[in-house]
Amino acid sequence: MFVRTFVADGVSDRSYMIVDKESGRAAVVDAQRDVWTYLDEADNLGVKITHTFDTHVHNDFVSGSRSLQELTGATVVQPAGSEIEYSVREARDGDRFEVGGFTVRALHTPGHTFHHTAYAVEEGGVVAGLFTGGSMLVETVGRTDLVSPGATEELARAQRSSVRRLADFPDDTEVFPTHGAGSFCTAGAAPDRETTSIGREKRDNAAVRVALEEDEDAFVRFALHGLPAYPAYYAHMAPANRKGAPPLISLPALEGLDPRKAYELQSRGASVVDARKTLEFLAGFPKGARSVPLGDSFAGYIGWVLPYNDELVLVLPRDEDWRRAQGQLIRIGFDRAAGYVRGGFPAWRDDGLPVDQFTAIDVAELHRLQKTGRELSILDVRQDAEWRAGHLPGAVHIPVGMIPARSGDAPSQGQLVTMCAAGMRAAMAASVLRRVGYDPIVVAPGGFEDWAERGWPVETGR
Repeated sequence: MFVRTFVADGVSDRSYMIVDKESGRAAVVDAQRDVWTYLDEADNLGVKITHTFDTHVHNDFVSGSRSLQELTGATVVQPAGSEIEYSVREARDGDRFEVGGFTVRALHTPGHTFHHTAYAVEEGGVVAGLFTGGSMLVETVGRTDLVSPGATEELARAQRSSVRRLADFPDDTEVFPTHGAGSFCTAGAAPDRETTSIGREKRDNAAVRVALEEDEDAFVRFALHGLPAYPAYYAHMAPANRKGAPPLISLPALEGLDPRKAYELQSRGASVVDARKTLEFLAGFPKGARSVPLGDSFAGYIGWVLPYNDELVLVLPRDEDWRRAQGQLIRIGFDRAAGYVRGGFPAWRDDGLPVDQFTAIDVAELHRLQKTGRELSILDVRQDAEWRAGHLPGAVHIPVGMIPARSGDAPSQGQLVTMCAAGMRAAMAASVLRRVGYDPIVVAPGGFEDWAERGWPVETGR
């Protein structure tokens, strides 16, 4: 038996294929929607996918389990109580599932959700690995505030019990978590390592140490401290996953659009997303576009600053980047991308279509402007924990993901200046605010850390 890891670009998650070559069988854990990656790997290995296991009803991505069921006939195993609307086998604590030469044992580990279930994979009666989903993660744990505000503390207490249960496995037991570095499903920052071990987490994971060494109240305080905001699209994922997404057998192609066709779609209500680098966007972009650079967090920010499953027209760094962008979009249920502007922004501009731009400044220029006495209103769009650690005196704080809902809270006196840590989120916020009548200056490149390093005034706390 061996394990293949699949890293999901855009949502910072891992899924896994457990393979038994001798029997020719395999199982997938926490399948993403792009199931052809698993099917291709199974074909390459000469095995058949017979089972797909979900650790919980996912809040951050569209599950591929129903697609695997329809395409391969695989048995879908979901934690009992998940309220899945299609045919599945429910996993209760202690249930065992035979897959070729290995056994998958269900471990009810509530915390991330009420029904959350980890899976212990046993070979020859020995535990070969733990698939911990959103329970024990690499140097953190899964957050417990995604179900409802009223359930957060109860789930945090349950998470402590679940972590303690997992920590009882031998120190050399390999751990395969679902949520990784950059995921908004984690209660704290996670490193880039994909897998870990029980012993390593008992040594390096502060949340695990608190769970093992301190009381329940201490763990609750630790687990709930400084949780970042999470994307608005999360509200749509659990309902979609309970219903089961329609199967996809390949990545849907995106059409290369003539710039005038793209402009026509925008005029009819489609949202233009400029996915180029921040400084390129600030220097010139299609009028009305929102800035969301194509990178590891593209999908997350799309789901944060755009209406859910909005019709999109993309302006890409290169035409061939459509595959990466589309791959991330379908993972979060944005299925209505109309296409990308063929030739990108230069083609749009050269066709004489409406363009816009922002004034970009660095922190030195911001400091100079303040010293001239010019009336400036600084809008800091970083996360809560970043803001509490330090910010400019007198600044107003609205995390970038909250800007669409709270644009009316942006200061209106003087010149508005958006600021973050490096410039990306500041530009993103400015692009949203421009659509409702603001004309911000954007601090980019750079941001608060550059300001603080120069020894200029800083406040901490709220």
